[in-house]
Amino acid sequence: MLRHKTFYYGFGFGMVITALLLLFNTFTVTDAIDRDEEIDVSKLKEIANELNYNIYPSNEIRFSQEQLNAKIDEMLKGNGKKTNPVATKAFLIQEGMNSSDVGIILFKLNLISEIDEFEATMTELNLHRKIKKGYYIFENTPDLTDIITKITE
Repeated sequence: MLRHKTFYYGFGFGMVITALLLLFNTFTVTDAIDRDEEIDVSKLKEIANELNYNIYPSNEIRFSQEQLNAKIDEMLKGNGKKTNPVATKAFLIQEGMNSSDVGIILFKLNLISEIDEFEATMTELNLHRKIKKGYYIFENTPDLTDIITKITE
């Protein structure tokens, strides 16, 4: 039993060093996180944006393109009206989209004739920052004021 004396000393010394290292690492991690400090949402969004991530509220529901198409079909069938699929145009405005993004979508759907005119009107009416997210369906080609009114209500 005495022949293994150095083994037991080494084993005990290793256990003590390991316990101290674990204690030291745990101590520095818990000190680095101040749980009483409130996180600023704008700062969190900036950091997430730098890392190519997005932050969304927990109550916000996100849809894939397939789910969006299914929801639009469901809404169109639920109206009980016979609609012409060519005349019906639908799109989704997501959180964070600005008037330029919405203008591009409207232009591609042939709801507006010029993106610049749409952006200028939005800026002139001071509504370029009041665009509401959601699903929008237009059954006929509305004029510019109808579109702006509907997406900013």
